[in-house]
Amino acid sequence: MLRQLRAKGLKLSVEGDKLIVGPRALLTDALRGLIRLNKAAMLQELADEERPRPLFPPWRGSRYGERGGRRRGRLGRSATA
Repeated sequence: MLRQLRAKGLKLSVEGDKLIVGPRALLTDALRGLIRLNKAAMLQELADEERPRPLFPPWRGSRYGERGGRRRGRLGRSATA
């Protein structure tokens, strides 16, 4: 939905619980009706876009591996050996 409106040249933003859409000159009656019907979903989608994303995907293990073991040296020996 947001992608379609942006493709038409509209800019969307959120101010509190208000959905701001512009420029007004590009809004037709049909688009206004579509926006009214889908306002709650569009507000949620915009809020999701603004959430910070994690640096690494959640499936990626730690730098010590999935089991959290010790890092190995260059030759494959344990760091404590």
